[in-house]
Amino acid sequence: RDAQFSLLIFDECHHARKNHPYSQIMREYIETRVDLRPKIFGMTASPVWDVKNVQKSLADLERTLDAKVVAVRANAEELISHAPTAVEVIKRFSPSPLHYDGFPVPTLWDYISVFERTFLDSGVNW
Repeated sequence: RDAQFSLLIFDECHHARKNHPYSQIMREYIETRVDLRPKIFGMTASPVWDVKNVQKSLADLERTLDAKVVAVRANAEELISHAPTAVEVIKRFSPSPLHYDGFPVPTLWDYISVFERTFLDSGVNW
């Protein structure tokens, strides 16, 4: 059977672990004849999930995706100069009220009273 596509692109490819759909796709990929396999292009800003064992994280990602991790090193300063900087804004809000006017909020006693009435009305002597 001819290949239906020649390139697989995974965004946030660091998720390709355990039983994630990316991993499931790659299990099927490995079973495909080598000459019919598409190329893999995975993108992520955070390829490492285990900071205590960086090399293993990268090796696992490469093995799972049958790919090689490549990082941008050349022109990194130029790249940073074009990257947007986040503006942090902190807004404080008052806590939510426990009760809203016109909106009944059931309490535990409301639920207990239903059972209490049920038992009293049933004639059960407790």
